[in-house]
Amino acid sequence: MTKRFRLAAALLAAAALFGPTAPAFATPPPTQCPSPPGTCQGNPKPPTEPDDPAPPAPPAPPAPKPTVDGWQGVVDTLGITEKPAPSGPMDPAFTPPDPVKPYPPTKQVIRVVIIGDSYMSGEGAGDYLNLKGVLAKALTRDINGNYVLPAGASWDDYIPDFSHRSVHAPALLALQALRTANPQVVIEVKFVAASGAETTNYWIPQSDNGRNNPAQRDAVTADADLVIMGFGGNDAKFGPLIEKALRSDNVQDLKNLMAQYAPLLAARADATEWADGQPDIVGNVYRLAQTITGRLTQIALDVHTRAPNAKILMATYPQGLRQDLTPIQFHGYIDKEESNELWKLAGNLDESMKRAQRLLVAHGVPASLVDLYGAFDGHELGVLDNYVNGLVVSLSDLGARMSTFNMVQQSGHPNREGTEAMARLYLPVIYQLLKAKFPTLRYPGFNLPFARPMQPNQPGIRPGYITKTTAKVDEYGDALIPVPAGSQPAGGGSHPVPPTGHYPMGPGEPYVPWFGDGGDYSGGQPCGGYEYDGVTWWWQDC
Repeated sequence: MTKRFRLAAALLAAAALFGPTAPAFATPPPTQCPSPPGTCQGNPKPPTEPDDPAPPAPPAPPAPKPTVDGWQGVVDTLGITEKPAPSGPMDPAFTPPDPVKPYPPTKQVIRVVIIGDSYMSGEGAGDYLNLKGVLAKALTRDINGNYVLPAGASWDDYIPDFSHRSVHAPALLALQALRTANPQVVIEVKFVAASGAETTNYWIPQSDNGRNNPAQRDAVTADADLVIMGFGGNDAKFGPLIEKALRSDNVQDLKNLMAQYAPLLAARADATEWADGQPDIVGNVYRLAQTITGRLTQIALDVHTRAPNAKILMATYPQGLRQDLTPIQFHGYIDKEESNELWKLAGNLDESMKRAQRLLVAHGVPASLVDLYGAFDGHELGVLDNYVNGLVVSLSDLGARMSTFNMVQQSGHPNREGTEAMARLYLPVIYQLLKAKFPTLRYPGFNLPFARPMQPNQPGIRPGYITKTTAKVDEYGDALIPVPAGSQPAGGGSHPVPPTGHYPMGPGEPYVPWFGDGGDYSGGQPCGGYEYDGVTWWWQDC
């Protein structure tokens, strides 16, 4: 049996628990609720065992929405203000935005907007906000195995939001760490990134199974201090490429599809890119640039117009695959040859983003870049300690939305460890950008391994290198690293004793960093770092 039919059989077997579904991996067109009214608009119920009695009826009238300690505290502490707005008959459970909060005059308010796609929303990490913008309490079972609602909850609290906004989204984790270290400030977040979003959905709403996510542009207002953006993967058809690899038995099919979308990732002359990258929108009619570089330029320029005092932080994509390594977490549906083809996508996307950032900086737009490409080094798919999901099937998503696409949308995305690794790279960059405007900010004194593990088989890396550090970090985000006596400059470095405040070198440089923050503040490449050759510590400066 070919893998295409094995995969279809596996998904359909799971789908059979819930009835008819849309075709696997195809985003269903907007439709009205096909199920009985009580299923879509009233009280969708979690899956039960075959012999379980029906779950108890929801309370009436609806009780106040629940909150939970822990991760819901992240939402509450950060003051996430962007709540879903009503979008049609399928979404009666939406709640309006909270009123503007009165903050004590002694508090500084930092306003952050997070826009983008699944890598910004935290897809794959779990603990997603529901349609009310709340992380619902976990369901429990009674002694008979029946689901029991927590006090004050209704079944509407368990309707999943197709945007899959997770409390473990990388930028949120970084902002929460910053907030914890700075009780003198309030960080308000408009968190509107959505799984599946293309650059198109910055300009116009995104629809999924009849539900709409408003245009992300609407969240960017003049009072923003920082706008964090990450788009492009869905323009380059990340989903269809994964689908092709999963369902086809011929790698040439995947190559042909990648060639079809290659023009979106092509490099063009700066003048051409800049001209094509000018925003062009009248009402709901807009023009998309011909490349992802141009489309990101359009968005950043519009952000700069709408929020002229905001810093703009662009985020690249992490590499979740390793060349010549079979991603075993896809259970044979993606082989090594297909993985090698898919491996090219992250690098090509990142180059498109870097071109856009360099172009913006050259024209005076305050756009910075956090390079996440190496965030999963040593933890790619195919490694047992992987930071990326393999094939994930979520029956609750299928049951709520009757869509096999939604059922598997967490596949190929960062897991909890992955979003935490990305957050470690976000944190010092966000800190540096905000500190320029809020000079009293303190850097969190984390005692975590910030450096990514170094693999002995990587080119240019010799045995004996430090693989991680628990060095503390000072208030400026610099490593406080005790260096043994006898440290020497290397490669013409200007510092005989390693100081703080320097950044790691990029891939391919002769010396390997063991502490890194992933920052790229001025459009140049990070540089500087420590190495250990088994005898002597060395310092390489820029």
